[in-house]
Amino acid sequence: MGNEGNKGRANFLEVSRLSQRAEDMRERALDDMLTYSIDLNKKKTEYDRFIRKGLNNLGLSRKYIKEIMDFYDDHFS
Repeated sequence: MGNEGNKGRANFLEVSRLSQRAEDMRERALDDMLTYSIDLNKKKTEYDRFIRKGLNNLGLSRKYIKEIMDFYDDHFS
């Protein structure tokens, strides 16, 4: 009977350890996703500025630049 109790305790400890490991992995994955999302938004903002500057250098009016950027956002974001 004592042997079964030891096996049960060992199984419980293993499940607890695996559960904690899974929770740690989940937290790391969420942190990575948040970091990736922030980096992606930063790059989009930089890219948007680059496009706006280029369109502005072409001498387009703000109205046309806004229409082009709206089209870009609707179709490529």
